[in-house]
Amino acid sequence: MLSKELKELETNKLIKRTVLDTQPVTVQYELSKHGAKQCKQ
Repeated sequence: MLSKELKELETNKLIKRTVLDTQPVTVQYELSKHGAKQCKQ
């Protein structure tokens, strides 16, 4: 469920996904500029 929501938010350019080269792999999510703009409305 969470992964589906995150993919949808990323597809809509509301969040930015960053994969870090660590062991185990780390994935970070942050609000995109577009997402921040949408929050202000």
